[in-house]
Parts: sequence; structure tokens; C-alpha cells
Amino acid sequence: DADHGFGAALEQLLKVGDATMAHIAGLLWDGLGGSTPGPAARAGEEAATFFRQRGAAAFVDRFRAAFVPLAAGPRGAPAAEALAERPAAR
Repeated sequence: DADHGFGAALEQLLKVGDATMAHIAGLLWDGLGGSTPGPAARAGEEAATFFRQRGAAAFVDRFRAAFVPLAAGPRGAPAAEALAERPAAR
């Protein structure tokens, strides 16, 4: 399950001292979790705090603005399900 996988990955990254990558993963996990409260949202808030304390609030804002879960597809583009229904190009 994603919560277990991301949680374990964050722990390992922090354990080896890679706080920056751990918090980038936290932002990613939060984006994948949508607006659902829980461990993903907490990881996202911890990540946002980490970057803002280091003067990188713009990074958090840009990351969140650019993040589009695969199921949603880019703005104006068909959803992933619609793309999957198309025949493969030959």
C-alpha cells in the first residue's frame, strides 16, 4: 500500500541523512494523496515547513502548482483512462 511504501521510504531517507529528498518525497506523497487527511497530508505539511524554514517557499508553491496526478492528466488533456482506451500507434 502507498502509505506503507512512502512511509518506509521517508524513514530510510531520513535515516541516511537525506532530508531534502525525504521532504521532496513527502510533497510527492501529499500530491498523490489529494486532499485526504492522513499520513500523506502530514508528510506534505512537514515538507512544506522544512522548505519554508530554509527560504524555499517558492519551491513548494511551484511543485504543488505543477503536480498533476496521472489520473487527472494535464489541464485540457484527456484523463488517463481515455488515453488507455485509444489503440496503440503503429
